[in-house]
Order: sequence, then C-alpha cells, then structure tokens
Amino acid sequence: MVGLSLALLEVLGAGARSRDRKLVRCCRRLWSVYPALGTFVVVEGAEPTNHHAERVQRRAVLWRRTFGCPSAAGCRFVERILTVVRSLRLQERSVVQFLQQAVAAHRSASPGPKLVLKG
Repeated sequence: MVGLSLALLEVLGAGARSRDRKLVRCCRRLWSVYPALGTFVVVEGAEPTNHHAERVQRRAVLWRRTFGCPSAAGCRFVERILTVVRSLRLQERSVVQFLQQAVAAHRSASPGPKLVLKG
C-alpha cells in the first residue's frame, strides 16, 4: 500500500507540472484530497463512495453531463423522472407499472398514483 501511495504521489506531481491544463487541474484536485483517497482500503467499514445522498444524485449529474438540458422544461422533466425512478427503486416498486398508472390517470383526468406509500 505504501509503495502504491508513493507512486500515486509521483504521478500526481508529474501531472501537476504538465503543459496540459486539464491534466494539471485534475492532478491538483486529486492532490488536495490525497490523504482521503485510500481511506476505504485501510479503514474497515469505510465505503469507497460518498454518502448515500451523493450516490443518489450521481445519476442525475451524469445524465446532465452526457445529454445536457436543452430547455428549462427538459431540465424539469429530467429532475422529476430521475426522482420518480430512484424513489420507486428504493421502495422496490415497478417503475414501468407506476408510469403506466400515471399516464392512464393523466388521460382520464384523475389523480395519479402515489410516489410514496405510507406504512
């Protein structure tokens, strides 16, 4: 572990001296959090990812980076559909069934299904 940590420091140092601005920025960011990079390896029970709330947001961030949001309405849709999908999966409920019920309710002008079930 120690040898690997030292090798990483060397690589980050070399990258920070690069002429590539993106590489320099990336290496400097990693250098700033270097002490925490291996925590999950040496501390039992420490997770290699951020806490639960940040993990839940990761999909939305990746969606925005990949597809972007061409309009305010599009961004609002993405926010809402990702919230629905994540909430239903956490409750072990069918996303497709929920969406079918929501569309049917919309077409018949009746109340839609509940996203969160009590009890």
